[in-house]
Amino acid sequence: MANPVTDFWDFLIGNTNDHNDLGSWKYVFVALFLALIVASVAFAVTNWQEDPSQRSGRQLGMWLVRVLVGGMWF
Repeated sequence: MANPVTDFWDFLIGNTNDHNDLGSWKYVFVALFLALIVASVAFAVTNWQEDPSQRSGRQLGMWLVRVLVGGMWF
């Protein structure tokens, strides 16, 4: 029986049935997803540093939820 942690890890490394059905293209989608995560973190850090109104736990939570929902859509 799988658990959410191993499911998440398998998704990140492209080791799911859906990824494996893509053949070699799975690595393109894994790289794209990881690039989107890195860009999201970079934008969040930049915004955190430049806009004092963004420096709250609520805004951090909103960013996290948006990343999680975006990951589910991806």
